[in-house]
Amino acid sequence: MVSPAFPLDDPELAHLNDLLGQARVWADIVRTRIAGFDANRLSDPLGLAIRFPARDLLSILTDLLHELRRARESSARPRDL
Repeated sequence: MVSPAFPLDDPELAHLNDLLGQARVWADIVRTRIAGFDANRLSDPLGLAIRFPARDLLSILTDLLHELRRARESSARPRDL
């Protein structure tokens, strides 16, 4: 979902490091719970346990999307010299 190799060498995007770190943590939690989920058992409590970290992951990814759009828009504007 968010590769540790994702390049963030641009100093203007350095503020995204915290969001990327959070996204990695939530993605690992969701991935782990999905891997342990037994789809054959409808009563498996992990089915419900996936929902909450997935919701938090979605929130972090939405924040990242907004920040990346803002960075792209600001870099696309002509700069005064």
